[in-house]
Amino acid sequence: MLRLFHLIQKDLKLILGRSNIYLHSILLGLVLIFLFSLSRPIGGILTSSYAATIFWISSNFSLILIFNALYLLEQENNMHEALNLSPLISQEIWIAKAISGLVLLLLVQIFFIGAVVIFLGQQEFNCSLYAIIFFFLINIGLTLIGSLLGALSYGYEIKESFLSLIIFPLVIPLLLAGIKLGENVWGESNDLLSWFRLTLSFDLIYLGGGYILFPFIFSGE
Repeated sequence: MLRLFHLIQKDLKLILGRSNIYLHSILLGLVLIFLFSLSRPIGGILTSSYAATIFWISSNFSLILIFNALYLLEQENNMHEALNLSPLISQEIWIAKAISGLVLLLLVQIFFIGAVVIFLGQQEFNCSLYAIIFFFLINIGLTLIGSLLGALSYGYEIKESFLSLIIFPLVIPLLLAGIKLGENVWGESNDLLSWFRLTLSFDLIYLGGGYILFPFIFSGE
């Protein structure tokens, strides 16, 4: 557990210490939100469904940048080989990267929520403990699959543009659940129980799949 904490601490210090890397993921999402806000009628507001869709699309693109940056850290001083030779098991590396990515994604989303309120005119905000737990579950699923595919992009030198094509089909259920949650938070009342169960199911699928596949992907075998 202590080794996991040290790895998470190392990643967060390196990413947050290099502000240009982290700023890219924030600016990309903010630019997307602003561009889509141009379709907003003068004096009008966009629907909560539209706003939630833009929020999660922006989050997904930022997710790709975050995990590319996290795994590119291992290229420095041949840290990839050092991790493979360390007492850490491969799954610990995957979980540490996923937790680091989750923290970074949540920090990014604080800016995105503010941008959605300002640029997309979403003034109504109905938040509950259930919605917060649901929000975290969606992000946990995104970071689990993001950490797995980030290792794939590192091991096989897949570019960010191609990585986005891989991630989007895999996270569509989570993005749809996020949109339904956004509709509920920003004004429309929906029954979220079925979407909550779907999100939890996919989180478990990503957790099990990542636990099995990550050692093969990270080692490059």
